[in-house]
Amino acid sequence: MSRLFDILTQQFMISTGAPVSGTTLSMGCWIYCTDVTRNSAVLDLGVNGSDDHYFSIYLQGATGGDPVRLWANSGSGDVSLDTTTGMTVNTWHHVMVVVAGATSRSIFIDGGGKATATASMAVTGQDELAVGAWTGSGAPSTVFDAADARIAGIVLYNVALSDAEVLRLARRISPYQIRAQNLVSYHEVYGTTSPEPDHGGGDYALTITGTPAQADHAPVAPPFAFFNGYPFTTAVVGGADIRNHIIPAYMAMHV
Repeated sequence: MSRLFDILTQQFMISTGAPVSGTTLSMGCWIYCTDVTRNSAVLDLGVNGSDDHYFSIYLQGATGGDPVRLWANSGSGDVSLDTTTGMTVNTWHHVMVVVAGATSRSIFIDGGGKATATASMAVTGQDELAVGAWTGSGAPSTVFDAADARIAGIVLYNVALSDAEVLRLARRISPYQIRAQNLVSYHEVYGTTSPEPDHGGGDYALTITGTPAQADHAPVAPPFAFFNGYPFTTAVVGGADIRNHIIPAYMAMHV
């Protein structure tokens, strides 16, 4: 499943704390956009109560070609970076940002459309992840650029993924199969519980504001393979073996 965010009402999700900050990270999700005529925020990794120091992923429907945009702010203004290819309405897309230091930022759509920036942006102190809106200093009473889209499969890594690894995620490989030891946050967003649980290496549940409806899930593979008809995985997340947690939860939803 996923969550369907509706611009007509204030709907978003936000974490208390964030598992990664600074300028070495990878952040992304699956997005199904129901409106490509306006700009809307998808993910915002920033500082609680501040309009500075953030990385934000936007859908730029008001820009020609409908690209996905990375906004970066280090306290002295914003810089932006757009993918070279764009979105299609009512279609699942995978979007990903990779930050490999203050002078290396890249953004992808569906594993391609890569754009890269090298201007120095020393973003620090991020302690909040917002989904479906840009929060800034107004959250939670006021948010901006609310999304009109389904969102699922939100990942945060504490390393800069390679282009090949980003492509594998876009090809629907489970995040647990790609650098699981560095997967510090993973919100599958099934839309069945509140808050939305974090099945990554930390415990950064997403508190829900409004009532974003449950919707069809993104086309992501399950976090395991099958052996003799039974599911299994070798993934270790944050130093903990996830088999006893993920597999029963997944199977319970598919009985």
